[in-house]
Amino acid sequence: AGSTDVASGNTFQAGTYALAEGSGPAGYSTSGWSCTGVQNTGAAITLAINQTAVCTIINDDQPGTLNVIKHVINDNGGAIPAAGFTLTLTATNVLPSATFPGAESSGTTLTLNAGTYSVDEAAVVGYTKSLGANCSGTIANGETRSCTVTNDDVAPKLTLNNTVVNNNGGAKGAGDFPLFINGISVASGVPATLLANTPYAATGTPLTGYTPSAWGGDCAAN
Repeated sequence: AGSTDVASGNTFQAGTYALAEGSGPAGYSTSGWSCTGVQNTGAAITLAINQTAVCTIINDDQPGTLNVIKHVINDNGGAIPAAGFTLTLTATNVLPSATFPGAESSGTTLTLNAGTYSVDEAAVVGYTKSLGANCSGTIANGETRSCTVTNDDVAPKLTLNNTVVNNNGGAKGAGDFPLFINGISVASGVPATLLANTPYAATGTPLTGYTPSAWGGDCAAN
């Protein structure tokens, strides 16, 4: 069977014969033997004088298998889980679905036709994206690969700016007015790295002879 049939010829004798197939290319499954003319028993057939039989075995190419793992690092106050990210596998005949939610640990197992493929995801604000090895390339029939997509939450930054107006003979500068975020001292004009999804209070220490304004910009009262 396969691309080349094998015929017994005129010298073939009656008797019992074992049916077998030589080694073939990787990535193909093999069916059992099926014979017409004379019933086979598994991989054996018994032929009497003047009997004719045709036996067939089928080789089927197998899809590639890709396991996509979503790993989320929430070490800066982020709270989006793996399932909050939507991934897409671009390939031919992707099953069960080419678009799917992320999954940690065991990941999501997909099958696809042999050939080129690529994994990507929709952007999520506040997270970086890193595509690991085997997230794109060429997969062979029957081959299994694993791809990890990592997202890391980006720490927010808050900058407190102290503007000093000396229009009445004052001589103080911005550095003379202590500034704090949740009680922690920060320098005017220097970004402070914070945790996301955490309440923060901006405060300053007033000096005699100066009147502080209300906070403006992103620190303005809502």
